[in-house]
Amino acid sequence: MPITMELRDNDRVIYYQITDPWQFDEALTAYKLNNDLRNQHKHKIHTIANISGTRHIPNDVLRLRLFSPDIMHPRAGIAFLVGPSPFARSIIDLIVRLLKTQKIRVVATEEEAWVAVRKIIKSETAELPQADGLV
Repeated sequence: MPITMELRDNDRVIYYQITDPWQFDEALTAYKLNNDLRNQHKHKIHTIANISGTRHIPNDVLRLRLFSPDIMHPRAGIAFLVGPSPFARSIIDLIVRLLKTQKIRVVATEEEAWVAVRKIIKSETAELPQADGLV
């Protein structure tokens, strides 16, 4: 299966593994599940998408920006894209400019993404109000 997706880290991170060959319709199917997962939670959910195993980019990939819950959902956090090819990086940069968003980050390794996302989650959970008498 070219696109796999799972919820990780106490339901705070959606993790994708994307490998060749993948198609636009497969991404839409994953996005529907992604959206359903986000609707079940009240907190932000961040994304780590490991795209290092893909070099093929579907022709209609720019349309995905219109449907991505990783960017468009009210509880979307930061989306980390891991290991894109130079061509994929140019497409990502174009999408960032078209969307005028700060929600997409490109990183070289999965470890770098996990360190960054866990730091964000830690700061978010530190901001949550504590119940009286509980520490």
